[in-house]
Amino acid sequence: MRLHRLERLVLVVAVALLGQVMCDTVEDSRTVGGRIIHISMNKVWPFSNPTETYRYYDFPFCQPEVIQPQWMSFGQVLRGDRLVNSVYDVIFRKDVAKTQVCQKTFTEEDLEVLKAAVEDSYMFELFVEGLPVVRPVGAMSIEKFGADDSGTKERYFLLNYFEFSIGYNDRAVVSVNMTADLDLEHLAEITDVDEATGQLNVPFYYSVKWVESPITASEALEKQMKAALMSGA
Repeated sequence: MRLHRLERLVLVVAVALLGQVMCDTVEDSRTVGGRIIHISMNKVWPFSNPTETYRYYDFPFCQPEVIQPQWMSFGQVLRGDRLVNSVYDVIFRKDVAKTQVCQKTFTEEDLEVLKAAVEDSYMFELFVEGLPVVRPVGAMSIEKFGADDSGTKERYFLLNYFEFSIGYNDRAVVSVNMTADLDLEHLAEITDVDEATGQLNVPFYYSVKWVESPITASEALEKQMKAALMSGA
C-alpha cells in the first residue's frame, strides 16, 4: 500500500526524531543471548485526535511497584513521548509462554473510564528496544436481542493479553508485532461489574515468541514506523 504524501512526511519526520535513540538501541542490542530487552510504555490518545495524549499509567493498567521515567532522546521529547518502565520481563531470544503479570480489580468508576476509552477508539504506544508498537486499548460490539432484533446492548472489551512476536537478525532486535488479532483470546469483557461485589477482576497476560527476520538493523526503524503509522500512530 502506498503512503499518501502527508503520511510520508509524517514518517520521515518521525524517523528523523527517533533516529538517534534507535542508533543507540541497535548498538546495545548487538550482544549475546541473555540480554534484558527493554520495554517501555509510552502514551495513550484518541484515534481521532493524536495530539490529545495521556500517560499510560493514567489508566488503571498493570504497573510496576515503582514507576520510573525512562531516558528519552531530544527527538522523543519533541514528539511528546512519556516513556516509563513496564511490567514485562523479556530476555533476548528467550520465548515466554502465556504468563499472568497481574490481576486488576476494577471498580465501576474504573470501568467507566476504560469503556469511554474503548468507545472513543483510544490507542496506546509502547517501545521494544526503541521500536514503536501501537495498539487499541480495546474493542466494542453491539449485541442485538429480542424477537425482531430491535433491542441492542453495547459490549466492551479490554486488551488484556500482550502477545509479542519479536524479530531478530544476528544480535539485533529488528521488528516487533504485538497481538495482531483482536479476538476473545486477547480480550476481557468489561461491560459490567459483578453484581454481588460491585467490582470486576481482570487478569493480564503476556507471551513472547522470537522469530528470525531478514530485516536489517539499518532498516528496522523505518519499517516499524510504517507499521505503527498504519496502526494509528
